[in-house]
Amino acid sequence: MVAISCGHQRCLSCWTEYISEAINDGPQCLTLRCPEGSCEAAVGIELIELVSNEDDKKKFHDYLLQSFITRRRKAKWCPAQDCEYVVFAYIGEDANNDVTCKCLHSFCWNCSKEAHAPVDCVRVGEWLSEMDAQLKNWYAGSDAFSEGAPDNEDTKPSDDDNDCKRELAESSPERLERYYSGWLISEGSRINAVTELKVLKEIRLEILCSYLNLESTELDFLVEAQMQVIECWRRLKWMHVCGYYVAEDEQKSKLFELTLEQAKKLVRMMEKHVDEFVSTVLACDTVSTQYIARRINIIELNRVTGEYYGRLVEEMKSDLSAVVSVTTTITSSSIDTDEDSSNSSSSSPPEKAPEKEPEGLSSVFNYKHKRE
Repeated sequence: MVAISCGHQRCLSCWTEYISEAINDGPQCLTLRCPEGSCEAAVGIELIELVSNEDDKKKFHDYLLQSFITRRRKAKWCPAQDCEYVVFAYIGEDANNDVTCKCLHSFCWNCSKEAHAPVDCVRVGEWLSEMDAQLKNWYAGSDAFSEGAPDNEDTKPSDDDNDCKRELAESSPERLERYYSGWLISEGSRINAVTELKVLKEIRLEILCSYLNLESTELDFLVEAQMQVIECWRRLKWMHVCGYYVAEDEQKSKLFELTLEQAKKLVRMMEKHVDEFVSTVLACDTVSTQYIARRINIIELNRVTGEYYGRLVEEMKSDLSAVVSVTTTITSSSIDTDEDSSNSSSSSPPEKAPEKEPEGLSSVFNYKHKRE
């Protein structure tokens, strides 16, 4: 016979049956009580471990972990499909809610949707709802980007919906289509960049390490640059949403379009440098010179791009009050790929910028556990 803290006893087989049934009933087994009448004594984890089979133990511990994560504001399951990581994040006061899991999926800590800076969570919901409605119109045979729903009582939005979507309703279909197309194109470019990152990690790095006789860590700058490309396309995707919601101010609209084009040119330059690095280095007789020069160029361009996009996101959050412009030096001496400038730059690499703590997030780390 086995007793718990209240003194009530049961045989081992009775406890086994009672606990197994509770575990298979679901997460309420975490508050399992004594089976004796109205007794409120808790059944301890030691007894559960003692009498449970391996399957029941696993279910019980999964319930424990899920309960822990649900109750903690600083822990969340990564929302990416098939990801088994739990993300722990410690958010500062002026927090940037975007976090990145070890699986490389970036998401918003606040709403768990894909990371969407510089667009806030409310506006993301409005945008996605509108896109869903427009796609339904398209599938139903109407124009892909219509003025609104048919005028009948069943389909009329509520007053609250009208308040939330007034800007959308008042905008022209052409404007919506233009920014929606940009949104889709940027997402396609991001997906292509993710594919390129996988190819880089799984194939290209091995070839380069063998040819240059380097450790893989010495080529981390290439991986970091490609990850920057992915992040830039993701931000550009949501910048198109910002552009759609920008107030109908002609000067501000022109400024936005100019800024968007500068941002696209910068990320395409990043893509070009990363893509050409492997072929150029492998095809050149003077491997060391080309490697050093192009390495310096990519590292510098990565730094400039990260800083520019960071400032641009902040300005778009403030409704383009003082949009920054990309520095002209990007296309001149600091990122010059001509042979003469490459050779000269290889002898005097730029000083490494001091590392800064990321704004908003003081720490992000992962715990891996398979979700059922």
